[in-house]
Parts: sequence; C-alpha cells; structure tokens
Amino acid sequence: MRYIAFLVSFLAIIQYFSSPDRIYWAVVTPANSWSFGPYVNHNHYAGLMEMLIPLSVGYWLARRKTDPLQAALAFSLLIPIVSVLLCASRGGLIALSAECVVLLLVLLKLARTRGRRPVRPTVVLAATALVVLGFSWIDPGDSFTRLETLVRPSLAKEVGFGNRKEVALDSLRIVRDHPWIGTGFGSFKTVYGQYQSFPDDSLWDHAHNDYVELLAETGLIGGGLTALAILLFLNLSFRRLLDRLARGSGWMALGAALGCCGLLVHSFFDFNLHLPANALWFALCVALATCRPGLVKAPPVPG
Repeated sequence: MRYIAFLVSFLAIIQYFSSPDRIYWAVVTPANSWSFGPYVNHNHYAGLMEMLIPLSVGYWLARRKTDPLQAALAFSLLIPIVSVLLCASRGGLIALSAECVVLLLVLLKLARTRGRRPVRPTVVLAATALVVLGFSWIDPGDSFTRLETLVRPSLAKEVGFGNRKEVALDSLRIVRDHPWIGTGFGSFKTVYGQYQSFPDDSLWDHAHNDYVELLAETGLIGGGLTALAILLFLNLSFRRLLDRLARGSGWMALGAALGCCGLLVHSFFDFNLHLPANALWFALCVALATCRPGLVKAPPVPG
C-alpha cells in the first residue's frame, strides 16, 4: 500500500506532460474534461491522493529515525503532494492543508505528552519549501493560475465556488419541499432542474457538495444518521490516540483517519464519495482508522 501513492502520482505527472488528453496514454477523455492520472476529473484524483498520502505519512512516521530508508521514504512523499498541486484541485488543496494542520496538532500534543521538544519549524519549512520548489519547477503555469482562483475567484473560467454555492442553496430548497426522506437516492440529476435559480446550459448531475446532495436525496433523517456516523467515526479514530501512538501501533490508523478527514472536508466542494473507487478507498480507511488496537501493526524495521 505504501508504494501506491508514489507510483500513481509519478505516472500521473508523466501523463500530464506527455499526453494530457488520455488516461495512461490509452483512453481518450472528453473534450471539456480535465483528466489527471487514472481519473477523468482532476478533483477526484486529488480525492484519491488525500487518502493515500496520509497513509504513506503514517508508515513513514512509524519507522525509527535511524532507519536508513527514512530519507528515501520522505522524498517519495513529495511526489504525490506535488501532483496534487499540479492537478490544480482547489478542494484538494484545502483538504490536504486541513490534514496537515490536524497532523501537526497531533504531533505537537504527542511531543508535549512525552516531554520532548515539539516538531521543529525548520523541518516543516524545509519540507514545504521542497514541495513549492518542485511544483514551481514542473508547473507550466496553468495549475498555478487555477489555484490562484482560491483567493481571486473572478479569474475562474469554469465551474467555481460561486456556482457551487448557488447550487447548494437551490438544493436546500429541495430539502424544504421534501424535509424528512428527501427525493430518493440518485434522484438529484432529475429533480434539481426544477429548483435551479440561475441560467446555465450545464447538466448538474451532482451538487458538488456531498452533504447538501445527501440532504436533498435522503432528507433530515438521512442527514441525521450521516452526522451520527461521522461523530462515531471521529470518536473511534481519535479516542486514546496518543496512547496508541506512544506504543507505535497507531501511526497507520492515524494516517487512515487523516485521509478520511481530508475527504470529508473535500466533500464540501465536490462529490468524491459518488466515485466507486474513492468510496472503496474511503471505506478501507475507515476500517483501518477505527479497528481495535493491535490489528494494524507497525511496519517492520530493520535492525
């Protein structure tokens, strides 16, 4: 599992520069799509990396500092992160940033609990600088321009956060008319046109917000059950986490939990959980994050 993020991202970067209109040089993508790696939609590629990168980080953190492979493993993590920047998914960047913040908070808390110095800022700054330099070196300019729309939305030429806000507000009107059980799973594509408030020739088959779409299709009952499931996941994932990390058995579980949190954040801006591949990875990460201590073992360390 620890090699998947590196291999997929490495191939995705090569594909981006050599044949951006084909998936792995074989499958032709639609004219108006922005494919990246094995996905037609670059946002869904970012969703995959949001889960794979934290798993790789967990594996890296579980190894001893004297491990001769530490430096190589750390360098291999830079490639997937650079690929997320290169695919220019704004939601993916926000989700990855949220994962980094949670990880830093956990590491700082663990350092204080053990009575050691917290994570040195120079290490974090050096890693950030390497990622930025790598991205700047290989980016032809298009990716940076798109990411810039996070702070300058007026530059966006395609579906942006403004459009998604309008769709979300329109979708809440569906909840108003069908409050308890919604309109049924998979009905958003059929129902939304009756509530659309702005002129647009595009066919909105998803709300680009998994939570709003879930409310529209399953109502307050489905939304309430989902909220309870998320709270249960967070409780099982982060309960007694520091004790598990101190024993070295919780790093992979932490990585899986971070991946789930990242995708849950990204779900405010996209519909990754409607992609079977990403939904299966999410289910696997939930299982790894919430399993009983001892079922997920720390990686073997030489010597």
